[in-house]
Amino acid sequence: MSQRRGVDVKTVVVAVVASVITGMTIPAVSAIVDAVNADKVDEKHAVGVKSSVDNRAGKLVATGKNGRLPNNIIAKAPNAARLGGMKASDFLHDLGPARDFIAGGSCDPGADTDYETCATVRLSVPRSGRVMLTLDASWRTQSAPSSGRCRFFGPGTSNEQVEFGEPTDSNMSHNFGFNEVTKRLSAGERTFGFECREFDGDTIVFRDRMMSAVFVGSL
Repeated sequence: MSQRRGVDVKTVVVAVVASVITGMTIPAVSAIVDAVNADKVDEKHAVGVKSSVDNRAGKLVATGKNGRLPNNIIAKAPNAARLGGMKASDFLHDLGPARDFIAGGSCDPGADTDYETCATVRLSVPRSGRVMLTLDASWRTQSAPSSGRCRFFGPGTSNEQVEFGEPTDSNMSHNFGFNEVTKRLSAGERTFGFECREFDGDTIVFRDRMMSAVFVGSL
């Protein structure tokens, strides 16, 4: 007689011999097999929730009174390095910003109405994500009426322009700020800048530019 479902052959033989001696009806072999395997499920033993890691190897583990398995039932969750589906590194903002600080010097676009670069920053984008650009500066009328436009440039920028100017000379400096979040960019070295132009002659000048670029991740 061969083994069936991992049952010890001796167990079956002893049961048959005992039945013959006592004159009892020989139980079905399948019933004996099921009785021997009564403490198994699909050939696996079950152990309690407090069993050690070594003792529960290859066995079924029962849940505790709270209906949960022990915390160490797995060594590490497959997605343990993610939060909300994102890599933990996506939340790291310690790479430091790129900065350009120009004190005093003027950015005076020419009368040909072409854009002139007034500030640039270079940033290493570590992985796919967005970059926040900020700029603080001032402008002053050189010859009224003054008229000019400025915008950010670089990968992922919107090309949106803002107009400056006044109808009369005021001899005053006007402070202004720019900010923008780029479209999602791929990893690599990226250059961003701020550029301005003027209209109808030498009418406006831009000063005291301070520009920064910061990687903000996959927002």
